Amino acid sequence: MHDFTVGGEITYRGCAYRIRGISPMGAVERRALLEDVVTHEQIEATLDALRDEQAPPDGPRLVDPLEP
Repeated sequence: MHDFTVGGEITYRGCAYRIRGISPMGAVERRALLEDVVTHEQIEATLDALRDEQAPPDGPRLVDPLEP
C-alpha cells in the first residue's frame, strides 16, 4: 500500500514529485498538489490517478487506509 503524505516523494508519469498538499477527506474527488523535484513546477492529480500509477502492472489497485 502506498502512503500519500505531505512532503513525501512519488513518481508520477515518469517524473519525481514531492507532495505539497492533499485535499480534505470530505472532498468528493481527493486531489494532491505535486511539485516536480527538478523544475519545481506544480501540478494537481487525483489520488485515484496516483494510486493507479503506483500499483504493480498486474497487481491489485492500492487503497487509501483513511478513506471509507
